[in-house]
Amino acid sequence: MSTDTIPANIDQFNRTALSLFSRLYDRFPAPTDIEPLDLGLSGIPDDASDVQALSYAVRAEHVISWLEEEGFIRVQDRDLGSKFYGVRLSLRGLTVLGYIPTVLKQGEEPETMITKVKRALSSGAEKAGAEAVKGLLSELFKLALSSAISQA
Repeated sequence: MSTDTIPANIDQFNRTALSLFSRLYDRFPAPTDIEPLDLGLSGIPDDASDVQALSYAVRAEHVISWLEEEGFIRVQDRDLGSKFYGVRLSLRGLTVLGYIPTVLKQGEEPETMITKVKRALSSGAEKAGAEAVKGLLSELFKLALSSAISQA
């Protein structure tokens, strides 16, 4: 799949979610206040237009809400201005980020998902290719689904 086939809203979700996971992992277990505008702006690619940048900022609130609804994060409170207070990874979110793949090449150290997230964001979310970001977030959600199924 080429980057042209990834819908803009999905690419924005992927980049924003990875930025949020990285922030929360760095601060875990301390709760963190998240300003959606700031979070959304942190994932904007270098070549984004002003309209695209605004779209990232607006959608960040929805990314946070969805991740909370799906049990990846917990939110203590939020205000009318959309700021989220006391945000932290849930056990599910932390487990998925710390997951060690079982299929490893001999002699290699296991690599956790958060290590992959940090590497993808190391040159800035704007530099991470849409396909790489999509693949990484897809892998995170697959792990979460397999974890949920095995617990059922």
